[in-house]
Amino acid sequence: MLITSERVPLRPQRSAFAERAERATGGRFMFDLDAWAELADIYLVQGMYQQAAFCQEELITGAPHNYLHHLQYAEVRASLQARFRTQGSQAVVMNR
Repeated sequence: MLITSERVPLRPQRSAFAERAERATGGRFMFDLDAWAELADIYLVQGMYQQAAFCQEELITGAPHNYLHHLQYAEVRASLQARFRTQGSQAVVMNR
């Protein structure tokens, strides 16, 4: 009887997204607005609008006078709302 053993990695493989997110933050503290902006961009590319909205909120908290952060936050929230509205209409169609 042949017995083989499998090697299981102690740490699971990380996705390229996780690596980019860590590179963006780089272990920096939450007061780095550039890191929040870059992380928001990464989340937007991935379609993770709730996380991008959180990053935009942190940008607004850090620099409330910057109107571009407010504008980008409004765009993210509008995209998030449109996405939920579309998913809701699909759910209604599926339930009929």
